[in-house]
Amino acid sequence: MAVKKVIRRARASNQVKKLLEQSYSRVLVPDGGEHYTAEILEFPGCSATGATPAGAYANLERAAEVWLTRWLNDGKEAPRPFTSKETSGRFALRLPKSLYVRASQAAARESVSLNLYIANAVAERVGASAAMQAFDGVVNELSKLAPRGAESGAARRAAAGQSAPSVRYRSERMAAAARA
Repeated sequence: MAVKKVIRRARASNQVKKLLEQSYSRVLVPDGGEHYTAEILEFPGCSATGATPAGAYANLERAAEVWLTRWLNDGKEAPRPFTSKETSGRFALRLPKSLYVRASQAAARESVSLNLYIANAVAERVGASAAMQAFDGVVNELSKLAPRGAESGAARRAAAGQSAPSVRYRSERMAAAARA
């Protein structure tokens, strides 16, 4: 009986290792100090830290094996990589007529196709969200360095029962500042 369990574990381990050879999105983020955090975007909650980028990636590979083994043992199908060959990069988009007209006019003013204009708008939005997350991380790190008794904006908002400005609001502020 024990031999069968060992054989099953070996097969499962080989399956997990083979799955991890796929092109999953591995991301490395410096923590602002002397550590790095690495994560696989397709594996919710799977992350690891390390003192160096190589250490974080090595720890991530071990964490991913454990994460994926548990995921598969729960009877779930392995997540597909975001960058799989099956991804075409195409999708259908329905817009209200008024928005379509405005976007078409804006694209014409910039002498680009509507497709390129919308692709750039999406890229800008995704980039703004990522930039705001990075900015929030820097602010968080700086707030740790603040003298005791100095409250951060987030702490003041929490005490007042307010939530943080949305990413949309912040990116709109950034866009307005860029235009000014």
